[in-house]
Parts: sequence; C-alpha cells; structure tokens
Amino acid sequence: MKNYFKRFNPKKSTKGWYRFNSPFISTTGTMGVNFDFNCVKCFKTGYLKSVELFIMDIENCTFREALVLAEKQSYDYEIKKELGKPQVLLLPIDYIALNSDHVKAAWARSYLRDRGFEIIPCMQKGIGVCVAGKYDNRLIIPCFANNELVYFFSRTIIDATPKYLNPDSSETIITKSFVIYNEDALFKHETVYLTEGFTDALTIGDNCIATLGWSLSEWQISKIANSSIKELIIVADKGFFRKAIDLAFIFWKKQKFKIKLINFDDQKVNDATDLGRYGFNKLIPIEFNVNMYYAKVCN
Repeated sequence: MKNYFKRFNPKKSTKGWYRFNSPFISTTGTMGVNFDFNCVKCFKTGYLKSVELFIMDIENCTFREALVLAEKQSYDYEIKKELGKPQVLLLPIDYIALNSDHVKAAWARSYLRDRGFEIIPCMQKGIGVCVAGKYDNRLIIPCFANNELVYFFSRTIIDATPKYLNPDSSETIITKSFVIYNEDALFKHETVYLTEGFTDALTIGDNCIATLGWSLSEWQISKIANSSIKELIIVADKGFFRKAIDLAFIFWKKQKFKIKLINFDDQKVNDATDLGRYGFNKLIPIEFNVNMYYAKVCN
C-alpha cells in the first residue's frame, strides 16, 4: 500500500500520519495518509476517506481495481503458492460500488438506508453490490485483516435464499473459520464489542467485530484472546443469551480481559441494528461472572 503513495512524496508527521500535497487543491502538506487506520484526510477541506476510496477518486477506477493498486494482498506468496490459490484475492467480477448509477446500486443504497445505514461509511468499508453472476442482487461485504482483503461474503437485497452466500474454496484463500469481520479493531481499541452478525457491527461502530456465527473456531477464539483489548462486550441478539454466556465462559477461562454482556432478551427489539446506534449506546452492559454459566448449566 505504501508503494502507491510514493508518487506523492509523503513526509512522516505525528500520530502515524504521513503528510503530502493535496492532488485536489493547490496547497502544501494539507493531505495526510494513516496506514494504521487505512484513511486519507485533507486537514484543510475535511476530506476523509479510506485508502481505497481515495485511490478510486484519483484513478477513476472501481473498488476492485483500487484494491490491486493498493497492493492489499491476503497472505504472502509462499503460503498462497503452497495452497494453490490465486496470489491476489479479488472481489467478484460483477461487483460495483454503491455510488454507481446502475439501478442495482440504487436498490442496494435503498436497502441500506431503510436499515439505518449511511452510504459513505459503508463504501469506506468496501461494501458494494453485484449486478450479475453468482452474487447477483447481493451486497458484497469485504473482510480485511492488517488492512488486507482476506475474505468476502454476500447478503441478498431481494429476500432470495439463501440469505447469506459465502464464496466456495476456489474463490478465496481462507474459509470463514479464519475470518473475523473488522478484525483490525482488536488491535486498535481497548474495549471491543462482539456480535454475531455484520449489520450489528456496522451499527455499533468501528470498535465492534462480528464472528459471523455463534460457534467460534479455535482460530477465532485464539485471535480474540491474544489481542491487545482490555474489555470484551458480547452482544447477544434476542434468544441468543445462552450462547453468549457459553462464549463468555470460554474467554473467562483464559483470564485475558474483562468480559461484559448485553442481553437483548430484555429489549423490545431483536438486536443492535433494530435499536440503532443512538439507542444502543444507552444500554449498560452487565459484567460476566462464572455463576451465570453454572446457573445456565443447571437450568
């Protein structure tokens, strides 16, 4: 990714920023890129976008092409060579950005807005839509680790079945068992929320991860347990509090960080997405203790 920005001759600044002259306005040193947070900012105009969207603005290219230009490859060459996988993980060929003029991009924007999501933040996370092929009429949700594309999955926007469609092993380098949506949050924030679904993670914010299921793999558990967080707040959708307690117990045994729970069984709505970010932020997590687990077992 840094290779792309060499053309701008960036100078190291403070707090992880590298300053360079804006390609949009004739001022000196007003633009900055932060590789740790994957964002580009103009300190004069307020422009703030992900690296991918910045490259799209500069090159007038698609998100898929921006990923290649940013050199966001998934794993090193030797691992990929050994697995016999493609060297660069790409999004589906029929993927387009949400701000496209295509009618299906308009459908996707409407779908997201109806659920309370703003389009620009979704675009900054690489979310787009497919207009043909296997993933036709589906949102494409990229998953990144260390700012590199490692996986993607899809969700229908027309109530087709299955609701979620994951890529098969020939399309990606890893399987879902090795994926945590918004994994990089584990190394950027001291307090991290854990949800099952990605829409809840989008609602809650940048300090929320999604495990894409309640039955975590050993890799997922290890990744979370060995992260730098100090507090994990597990968010249980309505009807899933027992599963959240089981998961909390697994992390409690490792004694790595504080564990709290949010229980939607006590709420009038089903999950964080239904409640919205403003309402969710009013909820007070309860601290997990081992008696919760043993009470569940006894019942």
